[in-house]
Amino acid sequence: MRAALLLLLALSACGPGPEVPIDAAAPVDGPPREAAPPDAAPLDADLRDRPMRDSDTITCSDPLESNDARESATDLLHGDISVDRVGICTDLDTDWYTTTPIANGSISFTIRFTHYDGDLVLDLMNGSGGLLQRSDTSTFVRGEEVILLPNAPANAKIFVRVSAKRADDRVPYLLFVDYL
Repeated sequence: MRAALLLLLALSACGPGPEVPIDAAAPVDGPPREAAPPDAAPLDADLRDRPMRDSDTITCSDPLESNDARESATDLLHGDISVDRVGICTDLDTDWYTTTPIANGSISFTIRFTHYDGDLVLDLMNGSGGLLQRSDTSTFVRGEEVILLPNAPANAKIFVRVSAKRADDRVPYLLFVDYL
């Protein structure tokens, strides 16, 4: 009993120690950082890992306008290409691109965006406007639409259409075309 009483007295003398004020505004490893949208990455990262935007304010510009119709589609030429910093920037905006393979083979088409801004749909169409494939399966965690077009015939014009699910979405995106 006496040992238990001594132990109780010893423990009551222990405590957390003096309080040290914590400066919540200063991070441990450097100056304060600006808040970033959900999938942000450093601007010096690989193009496929870069953020669509750098703050909570959407800055949407599309230097390839006006490519809003199949007849005015931006020609992506014949090979692997990355189109950086384009976007669906106005109500009912749709972006069209075209490519013509010079040899038979498979082609991968990818758009990458941030669901924080909206949701996009990727369509592939043939030269007469018929739908070849559609990708509309992105999630908030994975803002990406991908289409693999196997056995694309040489010299057959392929159209790529990027559009928003909602008419008022403003969605910057990256487009990748990879000949496999």
